[in-house]
Amino acid sequence: MSFGLIRGGHLDLTVLGGLQVDQTGLLANWMIPGKMVPGMGGAMDLVTGAKRVIVAMQHTAKGASKIVQKCTLPITSTRRSTWSSPSWR
Repeated sequence: MSFGLIRGGHLDLTVLGGLQVDQTGLLANWMIPGKMVPGMGGAMDLVTGAKRVIVAMQHTAKGASKIVQKCTLPITSTRRSTWSSPSWR
């Protein structure tokens, strides 16, 4: 049922955490460097299926910016995040 709602485009908004967001709004949030992960789970479906995507995250980690020119981690979706700041659209 939940994936039917998500994949059917019935969500107006989703809020996700992020590991990186690039200057165009692409999100990388499913792969932690050095850790084994089974896959990206439902994040790809949420980013692709929702009408608006908001990334809620701290802007730095261990002194390095998580808002980057280009993501170095695998991106979650080619769909760009929705930002409230006009400079990020």
